[in-house]
Amino acid sequence: MLEIYDYIIPKFDDFVPAILNMEVSEIALRGGRGSTKSSFAGLMLPFLLVMDCKRGIQSHAIAIRKVGNTLKKSVYNQVKKGISMLGWDNLFKCTVSPMEIIYKPSGQTIFFSGCDDPTKIKSITVPNGYIKYRWLEEFDQFDGEPEIRNLNQSLARGGRTLAIYTFNTPPSINHWVNKWWLDSYDKRGLLKDTSTWEHVTEYHPEWLGDDFIYEANYLKRKNFQAYKNEYLGEITGIGGEIFTNVKNITLTDDDILTFDKIRQGLDFGLRRDPSAFEKLCYSRKHSEVWFFDEIFGYGYANRELADLVRAKAIYNQIIKGDSAELRSINTMSTEYNINMIPCQKGPDSVRHGIKWFQDLESINIDRKRCPAAYREFSTYSYEKNKQGEWINEYPDKDNHTIDAARYALDDIILQSGWRVPKYDRN
Repeated sequence: MLEIYDYIIPKFDDFVPAILNMEVSEIALRGGRGSTKSSFAGLMLPFLLVMDCKRGIQSHAIAIRKVGNTLKKSVYNQVKKGISMLGWDNLFKCTVSPMEIIYKPSGQTIFFSGCDDPTKIKSITVPNGYIKYRWLEEFDQFDGEPEIRNLNQSLARGGRTLAIYTFNTPPSINHWVNKWWLDSYDKRGLLKDTSTWEHVTEYHPEWLGDDFIYEANYLKRKNFQAYKNEYLGEITGIGGEIFTNVKNITLTDDDILTFDKIRQGLDFGLRRDPSAFEKLCYSRKHSEVWFFDEIFGYGYANRELADLVRAKAIYNQIIKGDSAELRSINTMSTEYNINMIPCQKGPDSVRHGIKWFQDLESINIDRKRCPAAYREFSTYSYEKNKQGEWINEYPDKDNHTIDAARYALDDIILQSGWRVPKYDRN
């Protein structure tokens, strides 16, 4: 058993015997980036199955995400990494279809499931024993306490069970998971803990790497409010606002003439959606963007939109559009002589882009020149669940200027989004 302590931070040491002895029924681990809470959960699932096997207990486990298509690159790979850390690769069989990890000596299984189809979770059966452990990763992305209760009621059968909840703290105090955290102080069997990257670097800075540490300290200097939430796991907002760093500024024509790193992005209007073209300047040194010109409107045909863009765009400056609209981009480029190319998109590009804008020192928008951008950035808010509580989901509406800006800055955002430590222990 001692080997597991080599791969977890001392802050989690006391949790291991508490879990093994079933002194708790729920563990909630919140914090910021790089706090190793998910790494801890990924290690514990295979470790607990092996320990139970030695005690003659036929236990099984399940790892759950809100959306099923995120499982492989998150909880599945995290558990596989935990198995490798413990040196047990030869003891487990890992399959993707079905997505399962089986402890070969006993047949104990770790299942993986998304909540986008609740019937899949309810239909999971085991020939022997019961599902003793469940890990809910990105706990804040679930729809609220009613959904969590339904999950627990469906899975907590057959004997004493343990649920592990891991999540990054949402900034808004009105988010349901923050309200749950504050209100559940007297719940029997619930152990709560907040960890940060600083708990890791105190003992094992190599687990995060120099790039991660640099980015954390850089954000700490540039945008301390964002740093407190993203790296220290603190609640920093009072509402559902997504961008708390938007500033209304006034730009003169002379100010604009000084801009030398101008970006241009276009979001095509589809059906009832508006088209949005944005011109902005980005400063890496100051961690700021400035919005200074735009086109925003409904019902534009490609020819009409091309005429408007041609009048606004900087000659010979590339315009980037949604890579999902290759036909429209090709029409604008070949038929209407607009210097336009598709943007680059990586996995989860919307979330990467929004987090990138949140991390900026400021999003500076001249409200008179760019009224649509100012309205969308300043009012863009998290989704709500059926109970009217904030959840950590970004709505796909009223975000057209935001999308145009993401396209314009795609290469910079992707560089930031892919700067991942060799061992991602978040």
